[in-house]
Amino acid sequence: STNVVSFDDFLAGRLSFHRANVVITFDDGYQSWVSKAVMALKTLNLPATFFVSSGFVGLPKQREIEFLRSRLQVLKQTTGGLSADDLRRLSAEGFTIGGHTCNHMNLAQSYDLVELRKEILVDKQRLETIIGKEIHYFSYPFGLCYNARIDLAELLKEAGYKGAVTTASGLNRSGANPYLLSRE
Repeated sequence: STNVVSFDDFLAGRLSFHRANVVITFDDGYQSWVSKAVMALKTLNLPATFFVSSGFVGLPKQREIEFLRSRLQVLKQTTGGLSADDLRRLSAEGFTIGGHTCNHMNLAQSYDLVELRKEILVDKQRLETIIGKEIHYFSYPFGLCYNARIDLAELLKEAGYKGAVTTASGLNRSGANPYLLSRE
């Protein structure tokens, strides 16, 4: 049996001691979140965090297809990206919005500090402008959080983030680095 908690509750330590604690997350910014996931989550009264690449929000169809192919590396047909109104709705429904870089950039592959900071900070600012509130959490695109030359967690701290998730498999124990959290 599990205990589903918000990202805020997880990092604040408001957890069950008798059940496994789970945070529900979604990455990238797909329209199906609004058309499918929100209803199910609301029906079950479950919190969730939606990590969004701001450059995928509100694109015209042709640019959306190009973003899917080149940035998200998705070749199959999808429901498309979120509009700014969709993003505002997710936030208004009480869900947490998090950053995911402007262009779904693999942060582990760049050594350009200016570019990395821009991808992280501009994304955060764009999302905050759209939803009208601060965001605190980040998901590394492709789940990759290790950069041989640059401390990505430090860049996230500088940008004002409080925590970040990877795709490293495993459970997060008490005292885990909040900028390198695992996900199953």
